[in-house]
Amino acid sequence: MLNRAINFELFLSISILFLGVSFYLVWVFVGYARIYFTDFVSFRADDGWCSVPGESIFTHCFGDYAVLSYYLKEDRIPWLVGDPMSSFYPASSWIPAKIFHEIGLYFENYNLGRNLFLIALSVSLLFPAINAMKGKGVLAKFALFSVIGISSTPFLITLDRGNSIGLSIAPLTLAILALTKNRPEIFSPLVILAALIKPQLALFFLLLLAVAKYRLFFISIFLYMFFFFASFTFFPGVASSNIRNWFLTIVKYSSYQELTDLYPINLSLDRTLLTVLQVANFDSEQISQNMISTLGILGNLLMLLIILLLIYRRDSKANVVSISMLITILIITISGISYAYYLIILLVPISFILKDLPNDSRSSRAEIPNQISRFSKRETLLASFDKLVLLLTSLILAPLYFPIKFFPNLQESLVLSDSSVNVFQVFWGPVLSLIFILVAIGSVFNYDYSSIKKV
Repeated sequence: MLNRAINFELFLSISILFLGVSFYLVWVFVGYARIYFTDFVSFRADDGWCSVPGESIFTHCFGDYAVLSYYLKEDRIPWLVGDPMSSFYPASSWIPAKIFHEIGLYFENYNLGRNLFLIALSVSLLFPAINAMKGKGVLAKFALFSVIGISSTPFLITLDRGNSIGLSIAPLTLAILALTKNRPEIFSPLVILAALIKPQLALFFLLLLAVAKYRLFFISIFLYMFFFFASFTFFPGVASSNIRNWFLTIVKYSSYQELTDLYPINLSLDRTLLTVLQVANFDSEQISQNMISTLGILGNLLMLLIILLLIYRRDSKANVVSISMLITILIITISGISYAYYLIILLVPISFILKDLPNDSRSSRAEIPNQISRFSKRETLLASFDKLVLLLTSLILAPLYFPIKFFPNLQESLVLSDSSVNVFQVFWGPVLSLIFILVAIGSVFNYDYSSIKKV
């Protein structure tokens, strides 16, 4: 592959530069303007989902974890039609947090359960960074541990929210690793486990089709569905009623936040399309929510079709890592509302791309003239896509923030009254779509974003 080691250096260099810029912005905005980092990168610190003080760390409750105590303390049913607090999460998504809540209840110490949960969450979130570090030099390992680990935006947001999606990252990383080592029988149970935490991750079962494990694909789907519905028996109420009420609740999920609202940031394809039209100064009177929703559905269907076509052509035109990247972006954008903690999934395929890139570019630099003479213009162009994918990814992963109120024209174009929006996050959706396009084009032309071949 053309100049891959230099791509690795470029990714790390830009990522570290972005971290430096982020520190400077924190210094200026927090120190001088009292505009807080957590508010603009994740969510307001005083999220109000627990007793302050007592159950919080300072003013913060880690809301997505703390909300479960609302149900457990009063032995409430999480899924009640008409209840404004009815949960959009299925039972299987609540079980990991429920285990830690039960530990806290058993020892009559809420903070013990929460702290154990946060430790488990942090360890799981670091699996992609640990995976990418394999085979790298000492300095590269430390840099990767930071830029796709503890300093990355997805890590910070997921930990800040206390969202259980982080617990799915460890099994998902191990699942992709198993598949690259030709171990689909290990891949399957790990994806079942990850998808029980977040149902959208079931789309990764498509990778079994990419390696021609059709029987295992259907068995995995069956087992996943069995455990998914069985998990409702672990909560108060009748399981069948809970399942029905959850379905009735989830169909209303897209109306939970207005499409025009960008706080907290919405990464759905619907919102991405609206952002592009607004920034392009498209006549707002011609933009209806129904039109955007329809275009979003068609766009997601097109993304799924592209993935299936690449899987169909797997023998010569696709590989596990490229398809994983495409599936990841589809998962992030497919829901009508998709919050920023879903970006944590992006770390998994990126870790495999970075893992395969050599980190010593000295020999690569010496070989560039000979390589250029051997590679066609098309291959050279596709290699530039490789760089662009890494650069765009580093932009998303960096914890950068800049309040939109300093860009009044952009705020007016986006029709935003809330100045709490982070300018960088406004463009995360379009950037993800661009990454999807670049990786899809590269896969069509047999460009290997990782040298991990089909298994």
